[in-house]
Amino acid sequence: MAGKAVISARAMDSNFRSSPQNIGGSKGYSVQCVFTGTTVDGTLSLESSTNYSTGLAETWDPIPGASYSPTEAGSITFNLYNQYYPFFRFKWVDSGSSSDSLISVTSNTKD
Repeated sequence: MAGKAVISARAMDSNFRSSPQNIGGSKGYSVQCVFTGTTVDGTLSLESSTNYSTGLAETWDPIPGASYSPTEAGSITFNLYNQYYPFFRFKWVDSGSSSDSLISVTSNTKD
């Protein structure tokens, strides 16, 4: 499957969560995160859900080992396999990023 944009040039100077991504029956997935800007400071983590449904109660849990705290522009790739949850999303907690700091994320799944 070709890469899919999960986050496109989103400002990092405030906390946010990405929209949920449905990976369905995929055996694994990878995500590449690219950070730009003069000051990048915060924690990016992946969360999973088995009961996400728009408008209904849902539970999101941190994915162990899938967090990163960038301190400068750059990139990181998370490679997750043997995952049995159908949805993931990103959570960003800002710790002082500048207003020109941006994040872009692309995902790829393997069936």
